[in-house]
Amino acid sequence: MEYTHGDIQGVQEGIIVADTSGKVEYVNSKVCEMLLFSRDQLVEQPVTDIVYDRTFRQEWDHLVRALESGESVERPEIRLVCKNGAFVQVNMTCTLMKNPARGENWIVFYLIDISKEISTTKELERRNRELTRENSKLVKESTNFRRISELKTKFLGIASHELKTPLTSIKGYSELLIDNMSDELTPQVEKMLRRIKKAADKLHNVINDMLDVSRIEQNRLRLKPETVDLEKILRDAIQDLGHFIGKRNIGVEVDIESALPDYYGDEIRLHQVFTNLMSNAIKYSPDHTVVTCSIAVRDGAFHICIKDEGIGIDESEYDKIFTPFYEVSHAANHCSSHVKYMGGGTGLGLSIVKGIIQRHGGEIWVESNGTKRESCAQGSEFNIQLPLDSQIPWDDDETRMMHLNSIMNQPIISSGKYGVLPHDRDDSTESEAKKQKILIIDDDAETIEICRVLLEEQYTLLTCATGEIGLRMAFENNPDLILLNIYLPGLAGDLTCRILKSQGETKKIPVAFFSAATQDNEIEQAYASGGDDFIIKPFNNAELIDKVRGLLNPQGAFFKGES
Repeated sequence: MEYTHGDIQGVQEGIIVADTSGKVEYVNSKVCEMLLFSRDQLVEQPVTDIVYDRTFRQEWDHLVRALESGESVERPEIRLVCKNGAFVQVNMTCTLMKNPARGENWIVFYLIDISKEISTTKELERRNRELTRENSKLVKESTNFRRISELKTKFLGIASHELKTPLTSIKGYSELLIDNMSDELTPQVEKMLRRIKKAADKLHNVINDMLDVSRIEQNRLRLKPETVDLEKILRDAIQDLGHFIGKRNIGVEVDIESALPDYYGDEIRLHQVFTNLMSNAIKYSPDHTVVTCSIAVRDGAFHICIKDEGIGIDESEYDKIFTPFYEVSHAANHCSSHVKYMGGGTGLGLSIVKGIIQRHGGEIWVESNGTKRESCAQGSEFNIQLPLDSQIPWDDDETRMMHLNSIMNQPIISSGKYGVLPHDRDDSTESEAKKQKILIIDDDAETIEICRVLLEEQYTLLTCATGEIGLRMAFENNPDLILLNIYLPGLAGDLTCRILKSQGETKKIPVAFFSAATQDNEIEQAYASGGDDFIIKPFNNAELIDKVRGLLNPQGAFFKGES
């Protein structure tokens, strides 16, 4: 090949022309730009001084012979020395060309600057390494978070179970004293007992809230949907809060669209939503203000709005208030008339409300004018949107069975004095042999004692603390009813029930489980093992008596008023 200076001057790549001895004869402007030398400073210099590569200098003769034999030589990622001592990385291609003026062979080096490309690649590699490290860190943190979340959920379950067990005794004994021994109590003692019961009920609600939060976080909140009247649920919630509304002199305005269609949802959970939102509106509003509630149909959905004239919510807290254990930061600034009023609470209510609404396929959001320290009348507006054509499935057959059983066992009239069952009561002395027998298998002595106080006047009670002993007593005594704790030392309650239901002599004996129902699968586990009912601790005394009566006399439970 032949060349002229004009051929190489305008080329975009860097070009160095050298003779076969390695002396530079010519460089184009691109090379000068890359190396920061002038052309005069490079011409006549050995090309091996420009190329910073020991093997290049050592293999020069081999390179010349290869080119003279017609080969083209490529050297990737070669470093060239700049005037300032820095290096430029290039991909270098070497070819042989003939100089027509002198009739001799010259070597042409085509140089493509890859410094920026390499720099970019290295930067990408560096960032990739950083991202890899960050990703590893996030994976580790995520694993730790999941572990902590699992531990938290486990703790909530264990703590709730351990709290519910003593609550059974506290509620049971306080109800027993108030309802059965009120004539023997001084007014001061009765007042203290009612406060104890009220505190126990409040703690029971907190425990249930903790369990609801745990279920929502695990996407295990179970619903029992049915056709419901949203207006009725709202008005029932308002009526339940009537005492607090009257105490604060707060007005409640209800605006319901006429001919409002029915909704398909869980009535108990929706009542929980309305009660929570109304309770918050009352707590965080000044006295003598108004809370407005409205339900209407807009754009194919139910639109529910609870609006107050309270302390307001800052925009920065719109999302935070729906997270568990979070409370509005400025609640301490709230003033209600002339009395300082702190809303207070566990910070679980709104997170539960959001979980329930989302479980129904809806959404909830808040709007507010913000907060001002000098004013208590900014107000907040909680909006709920629920699909008009709701299609919420039953979660499982066990949940449906539990719901149906709760309906079937609902008494027509409630019990009288605890320990006295009206339909069984006989003024004459009843022989022990004619009493129906109830076997109670529970390792909690307090639960057994409460059952004894409530039931032993009407029934013969047999008690034990383990499933193994319970099985032997069931086979020997053939009881009419078995009350069984699902958690027992040794043989578990559900396995005990399976054995009882598998044997001819005991399979027809009704079995009701005792449990705090803190784990999501407890109720399903109880029914799957053959259980006939489920009594959640802490139970109230009337509930226990009604359950026992319904299980021992399922037909008579519906006709007690006809005697």
